[in-house]
Amino acid sequence: MITQTHPDQLDQPIPGQKHEPVAFLSETLTKTQLRWGVIEKESFTIIETIIFCSSQMYSHSSPIIATWSMCLIHCIPWTNNANR
Repeated sequence: MITQTHPDQLDQPIPGQKHEPVAFLSETLTKTQLRWGVIEKESFTIIETIIFCSSQMYSHSSPIIATWSMCLIHCIPWTNNANR
């Protein structure tokens, strides 16, 4: 689950912030992926989320989202070439 919070709450500890769902992602791991360690599974989830979010950003025409997508491209350039 991907959540968001209001910018005014960012200075509060995470448990004190009010988070609202933005997206839900779900995927079944392959037999090989099921044998991965916890670190590899968690890393895979983070990468898949970044790829999903970047593809969503590229599909919108909002100037703010376009700016965020440019930041993402510069931080993680290979997400732009993902086969999603």
